[in-house]
Amino acid sequence: MVDKQVYRNLSNVTDKDLDIVKRNFEWVADQLDHLIPPNNCLIVIVMGSTADKEHCNEIKNCCEDLGLNTEFKVSSAYKTTGYTLDIINYYEGLNIPIIFIAVARRLNGLEPVISGNTDYPVMNCPPGPKDELATDIWSSLNVSFDLECGTLLYPETATVWSKLRLKRLGFFTSLPNSDEEMRNSKQ
Repeated sequence: MVDKQVYRNLSNVTDKDLDIVKRNFEWVADQLDHLIPPNNCLIVIVMGSTADKEHCNEIKNCCEDLGLNTEFKVSSAYKTTGYTLDIINYYEGLNIPIIFIAVARRLNGLEPVISGNTDYPVMNCPPGPKDELATDIWSSLNVSFDLECGTLLYPETATVWSKLRLKRLGFFTSLPNSDEEMRNSKQ
């Protein structure tokens, strides 16, 4: 038994018995930490305009359904380039796994500006009516090959891609920490 029934069953309480009850409660508290894994990652949805908020909300809802934290930012690659770079620097400074999802219409410069200035994964998920994507998509697809960013047409696919990338980023951040712990434990 690992609950307070152990204490109730005692006819005479000793320090040893109280220590057993204390260890039981510590064990229960430790088990609670494992029920919901910590979510120390973030999806940053950067939209080029608040006109794209509905599309961004679709992405956010899909992310939250998968248990992912999300935040919105609004910035234009053309009109507020410096601010876009400030956004990237801020989130990189958090030292947690980050995925950037760029949401911009026509002449999409947001995705390549973000991707060209961060080592974190960047995905583009253009908004707008699907029948207009045939003409708008080319600015997203014709991005330089060395920027390592891609385009997904639907919020659901952008979210699944993000979940998979975050899992890989988790290894990127956790393995060096594990390595450091091992080196320190030998001392």
